[in-house]
Amino acid sequence: MGLSAKIFGMDWHKLFVKATDLADSGQSNELARFLASVEKEHSDGKLLRVLLEIRERFKCHEIGKALALSTRLIPKTDNAWFLSTAYYYRYLALRNLGNTVSAEEALRKAIELGLDKKRGLRETVALLFFSERHAEAREKLGELMGMAPEWDEALLLDGILSVIEGNPRRAVSAIKRALAGQCAPGSQIGLWEAMGQAMRMQGRFKEAAEAYLNSLNQCLALGNAYAIFPLSKYYEMLAMGDADELPSETLRRVKELARKGGPAEHGALKELSGFLAWAKGDLGGAASLILSAGKNYSAGAQPFEAFLAHIRAAFLAKRAKSNLFWEALDYLLPRMNLYVGYIMNDVYYSDFAKGILLPLLNAELSQRPELRFLLLGQMRVEGPVKLSSWGSRKALKLLKYLLLNQGKGIQWEYASSLLWPREKPDSTRKHLKVLISIIRKNLGPLGSLLVCARGTYVFQSDPRVWIDATEFQALVREAEALSHDPIAQMKKYLKALDLYGGELLPEDRYDGYIEEHRNYLHGAFRRTLTRAVRILLDSERRVEAVELAGRFYLIFPMDEVVAKLYIESLLAVGRISEAEGVYEDFKKRLWGKHRMKPSFKI
Repeated sequence: MGLSAKIFGMDWHKLFVKATDLADSGQSNELARFLASVEKEHSDGKLLRVLLEIRERFKCHEIGKALALSTRLIPKTDNAWFLSTAYYYRYLALRNLGNTVSAEEALRKAIELGLDKKRGLRETVALLFFSERHAEAREKLGELMGMAPEWDEALLLDGILSVIEGNPRRAVSAIKRALAGQCAPGSQIGLWEAMGQAMRMQGRFKEAAEAYLNSLNQCLALGNAYAIFPLSKYYEMLAMGDADELPSETLRRVKELARKGGPAEHGALKELSGFLAWAKGDLGGAASLILSAGKNYSAGAQPFEAFLAHIRAAFLAKRAKSNLFWEALDYLLPRMNLYVGYIMNDVYYSDFAKGILLPLLNAELSQRPELRFLLLGQMRVEGPVKLSSWGSRKALKLLKYLLLNQGKGIQWEYASSLLWPREKPDSTRKHLKVLISIIRKNLGPLGSLLVCARGTYVFQSDPRVWIDATEFQALVREAEALSHDPIAQMKKYLKALDLYGGELLPEDRYDGYIEEHRNYLHGAFRRTLTRAVRILLDSERRVEAVELAGRFYLIFPMDEVVAKLYIESLLAVGRISEAEGVYEDFKKRLWGKHRMKPSFKI
């Protein structure tokens, strides 16, 4: 079959695979001729160059650039294969940058447009993992393993989840199977790193150091900024006394690559410095650096790395008798249950966890709410209630109304008019009572908190129930009352912003009642972000201001307040070309969707 037949037969995937093979083998002249011939035959051929550039940005771990390129590609074609691939790359970038809500939407679009089923399932597992929904990730991984039991990427996910679950033997077995088969260099990076983590858990520190070194060498061969992750972990082994110093040229090259990366790479740089301080006996300095690294990992959407960094920081701070122990503990306690399998089966840290962390965790759990409603970003529930089993959309909608009015209540006539706007309230009262019964039944013992008094339904406030939107508003109010103490105020603002993972209940986009609450909360978010960024800039913490504003620009790329704060922060640290790039990106988005121009210029 000739080239023209392949192109007009829409076999773009094979053409892209051939182009990537030529690129990976260094045949630049042959690649140039191939792409020129494709472009000559079909106008969409030039888009292959864009996909190759996006792929190259991922190889170098330049995630922000990959996101910008994939976003710009989408409106340039109506070809299903190009759109599916562009949305897939957009998903990868958003997931790596921590915007899991938008990442989930991009992945859904990629699957709808024809993304390979195996790949779609693999990415669903990965997204659940990065969202710290480990049990759901394991369940989906079971489906993937049934479909492709020897696929290196499925085995890698099995290895990583096994580490988190506290089963390093299973992890090592899965990774050895993957390495024994055919796997790409990119996969080997993750496989060797996961092998190192599993062996480190078992106390096989020298073997772990060798595995990290293998991962590092694969990264360096590809010029990948990810190299800083296995290098940092290698130096933990050095701090423990089971690895040798690496050549200074290796450290220089890795650091140079990492500086081009994002918050997570910058975090790994700090962690590397922390391990070097640990090796020299400066435990307090090491704890401070590694704690700071943990914050970077959180900002860079690396939840497991963030947890590990905080465990190390708490361990070192306790040994150094530093108050940083309590700061690390504030982060760890709410997340210990997510990683209890890992920490209880880690040879080096398990005694520390059992003797110090778990008693503190048990004390906290005795006061922790039984039910946690997450409404910011998309509705989720943590606790003994499963949304998937309700079987009534209107009952769930009514619950949302009641949660947004916790302690205040809604009159039954008003609730009926919201749920059945075209019917008279009297004709729907019986239906409303049925919905109330469904809610009470699904909430179990906590259903008694839903009461009716004088025609008003109230979901009573109770320490057993926690709602993120309510907590967000409370933290904002507390922060605003601390204008006399900028440091304390900043901490409150950051705690509030950590809860704001997205707009209120985006799945109910066209519900007028929820829209009113959404607009109110988003206004509070804008004020909070503005004040937090201003405090950081005024206190010379400009890099933190960039990271904070940039994090929310990824979540709200159409929000002018957020875009302006991000641009101002970039200008404050002298990153003028990046600021100009963000401005142009925002201007294109705003014009493309609303035919409007920004109200500000740079």
